Amino acid sequence: MTEPAAPDPAPQTSHPRRASLRRRLSVATASGVFLLSAIAAVLVGLAQWQEQTNSLLSEVEFEAFQLSELTDLVEVRADLVEGTNSFAIAFDDNAEVVASAGEVTEEALVISEDLWRETTDVDLLVTSEFEVGGGTELVVAGSACVNQTLCDSVVVGRSPTPLSNFLLARLPWLLLPAGLAALVGFAGARWMVGRALQPVEAMRAELDVITASSLDRRVPQPATGDELERLAGTLNHTLSRLQTSTEATQRFAADAAHELRSPITGVRAAVELRAEDDELLGQALGELDRANRLIDDLLVLAKRQQVKPRREDVDLDDLIRSHLLVARARFADVSFEEELTPARITGDGDALRRVVDNVIENAATHCKTAVRVTLLPVDGGYRLQVDDDGPGIPLADRTRVFERFARLDASRSRATGGTGLGLALVAELVADHRGTVTVDTADLGGARLIIDLPIGT
Repeated sequence: MTEPAAPDPAPQTSHPRRASLRRRLSVATASGVFLLSAIAAVLVGLAQWQEQTNSLLSEVEFEAFQLSELTDLVEVRADLVEGTNSFAIAFDDNAEVVASAGEVTEEALVISEDLWRETTDVDLLVTSEFEVGGGTELVVAGSACVNQTLCDSVVVGRSPTPLSNFLLARLPWLLLPAGLAALVGFAGARWMVGRALQPVEAMRAELDVITASSLDRRVPQPATGDELERLAGTLNHTLSRLQTSTEATQRFAADAAHELRSPITGVRAAVELRAEDDELLGQALGELDRANRLIDDLLVLAKRQQVKPRREDVDLDDLIRSHLLVARARFADVSFEEELTPARITGDGDALRRVVDNVIENAATHCKTAVRVTLLPVDGGYRLQVDDDGPGIPLADRTRVFERFARLDASRSRATGGTGLGLALVAELVADHRGTVTVDTADLGGARLIIDLPIGT
């Protein structure tokens, strides 16, 4: 006995799932906005540093003049001097250091004494720029007191803040606008890309529901005048060509099946008249029956592709009983058991009759002496279970029986009249009803065919 299994799942890609196109474009836009904003922030910081450096000379001159006018040398405090390598030194008229603040190095002292000499003769403000150890720039200003008896000359030195230190100190405030701009860019890009991809999503959703029985449907074509409109037009043109080709193939299969039926019927009638006492003619008669069933299956397949399944109330238990009645008359040497629960589902009555007929005939053909048919309620539907006491199906072959014209034992199938289409057709018709087909081992020792059908389809 050959048995169908559940339909193949949707094909899976081998690569890991990636983020959606909308998210990737939004992240790319946000990254670009952040990068550009960060560069702009650094340029602003650079301009601020340059402005501060350029104004350092004026600040040092003012600080030197201010300190030189103090009457209390104690007021030359460290808090009047800012920055690394900054200092203030007050000299009396004998070039003696009377007060200092900041980092007064030996080199700074030498520079300050030279500058003090330039301020001793007259009230003079002198400014110079130096390079000290390691190439660090130093801006120095000396200012002489107007009244030497009341105050002293003061020399103030200050080094510019290094650019790296300046930017690091202001980094949070420089990057905060860049981060906010990136968030705005992400939200804006996500909204814009979402709107731009709405026609693509509509096309995808429509393509997702188009099947061989609904090739007359077309994807929506947006009137945007751009690539999306041309893409929709191309897809619809492709669907039209596919519909034409499929309809031609289906018409050929249906016409060929119809044309074959008449001569086979005539030949069978002629052979049947003389087959009673002739074993060879009896075998020929069996082959004619097999060809006739093959034609019937081809017609069902052609009809399935051309016509959408009907939706009507079907009393599944009554349908099974009627087929069992025919099977008992046809297979007189087989014992049929039944356990049927009243069951009404929504589906295509003709398709369900074909399903029941094929599974019962298949079990009766390949069993030894017994077939058991069970119909039980399950969650959301009903389960049809057909057991036999035949040889069963090896575990390794329970997926191969899905294929059309697949037979586990070709010689046995020819002897019993199998076509290789019947149970594959069962699987397809059950899938049309959103049901599943599985194969297991029966309590009788043979194969168990399990068909689960929902109440409504």
